[in-house]
Amino acid sequence: MACFIYFTLISTDMFVVKRCIALVFILFFHLALQAQPWMPQNASGPIKLYDVIQQYKQHPYPAGEDEEEHTTATGKERKESSNHLFERWLWYMRLHCDKDGYIVNPGRNFTEWENYKAQQTQGALAKTTGVPSNWIFQGPHQSQSGYSGMGRINVIAFDPLDSNTIYVGSAAGSTWKTNDGGITWASMYDNLATLGVSDIKINPQNTRTIYIATGDGDAGDAFSSGVIKSYDKGLTWHTTGLNWMATAYMNARSLLLNPVDTNSLILATNAGLYKTHNGGANWNQVAVGNFKQILYCPGDTTLLYASVYINSTAQILRSPNAGFTWDTITNFPSSQRVCLAVTTADANIVRALVSNNASGLQGIYNSTNKGLTFTPVFIDTNCTNNLLGYDNQLPTGACGGQGWYDLCMAIDPNNANITLTGGVNLAYSADAGSTWAMNTAWYQFQTMPTVHADKHFLGFNPLNHALYVGCDGGIYRSYTPQTGPYNDLSNGIGITEFYKNAVDNKVSFCIGGAQDNGTKMVEGGLSYDLTGGDGMQCRINYGDPAHIWYCSYPGGAIDMTRDSGSNYHSITDTIHSSGDWVAPYSIHPSDT
Repeated sequence: MACFIYFTLISTDMFVVKRCIALVFILFFHLALQAQPWMPQNASGPIKLYDVIQQYKQHPYPAGEDEEEHTTATGKERKESSNHLFERWLWYMRLHCDKDGYIVNPGRNFTEWENYKAQQTQGALAKTTGVPSNWIFQGPHQSQSGYSGMGRINVIAFDPLDSNTIYVGSAAGSTWKTNDGGITWASMYDNLATLGVSDIKINPQNTRTIYIATGDGDAGDAFSSGVIKSYDKGLTWHTTGLNWMATAYMNARSLLLNPVDTNSLILATNAGLYKTHNGGANWNQVAVGNFKQILYCPGDTTLLYASVYINSTAQILRSPNAGFTWDTITNFPSSQRVCLAVTTADANIVRALVSNNASGLQGIYNSTNKGLTFTPVFIDTNCTNNLLGYDNQLPTGACGGQGWYDLCMAIDPNNANITLTGGVNLAYSADAGSTWAMNTAWYQFQTMPTVHADKHFLGFNPLNHALYVGCDGGIYRSYTPQTGPYNDLSNGIGITEFYKNAVDNKVSFCIGGAQDNGTKMVEGGLSYDLTGGDGMQCRINYGDPAHIWYCSYPGGAIDMTRDSGSNYHSITDTIHSSGDWVAPYSIHPSDT
């Protein structure tokens, strides 16, 4: 939800959206609000924030963990509390309510800006004077990897002809591209109404053609403006016939491109499925419902699978006729989300990863008949097998997790038995999901590879058979995913989401608190990680700015350094209550 505050990307003429198409669909904004599991499922019309808060207090979500921030034995790594995602959402929505306390569509600012520009063009307002602004990106450019990170990656797409050409879509920082396997990256645009990306598809018959489903599909932090298209590998971008105005408040999730008829695409959204047969020029709604995911059976574009969430029940759907009609295969009434995976190694296999109502693992299910039936192969009982929690080992006694927010799975394209699941951590199975071992840790843990927490994407590149991971810290790659290593390829991707920043005219550095990526320092083109967790409000002591500054965490815990960051100690350990999500604090104006 938080975007760049101090470091803003400069717009260039290179990335231009050439045309605007009129509104195609206007839907009630509450549809996208339902992407958040604590929102009322059957609301109609505006929603009052106070009512959501009261309902959450009666039924906290997810359940199963205590309410405190946890610190590991290292004293640095901080585990997110059970209310973490709700508190983050609540902080943002409190800043976006009308005078009567109703949640306002975040697209209203964009709409008002467009109205303002139109008035300026018509001469209705006086022209402004002064020197035009010239914002230049300052960083972060790199991180220390592992527990540290650059920012959230929702999706990774591979060029069908070149293993070194990779595209990544971020939650709020647009699409980025590398032509050298991740050594260098370039932003493909920075001036669209929506910089969130939920999916990317490349035409396998003409790799110059790329489609992007805009918006943040997992968390709903960025609304969708529809599907955009490039004919020149991302040099220029065009809107398609699915071009929602800001007021639609839509949530795009999963985009499917037919590899045989590449003009046919299907988009899964919170309001249903939309289909085009002419490369995106026109779209028709072919199904209704809160769709999470859609995918083809390998080698058969008439057979589709989908996961949905309807009436507080997670479901698996199957379509034998290219998505025109759907059969409900199985229901998971005590669960919130299903992630599906298939493999070219065996087209009969469909595997399902299901999260329960506490966002922990409900179970792993396997189909060997192309999705007609599913059999449980690994079920969590009493939280002992919870692959989606914060624990780095099995068995575990920890419940809960973030399954509604980060949930992904991949099956090896060369071996249908090898499966990986992603939640907070990665887990690995070599026997089709019957037994599992924790594969990576969200902080340094024994000899296990460390990969940043909260996995949103898992996928094998068919050209080099490497596994790629998209997470809240960036993009990782491993050629040997069972044992590692996992290499961080995120340096150079400018997608860090900052809440607050601090500057002082006596020093040349700036510090900022970032979503899920700690507090960072930028100076002279270099970036440094200071403290962990979610970085919030930070301050520089004006009496001794070169040596003393403060970093904070959700709820107002504040760490202080007196030696330029070599050591930190808490200055709020005697405060026995929690502050706001981004808790405000100040240094006295005349007494540091």
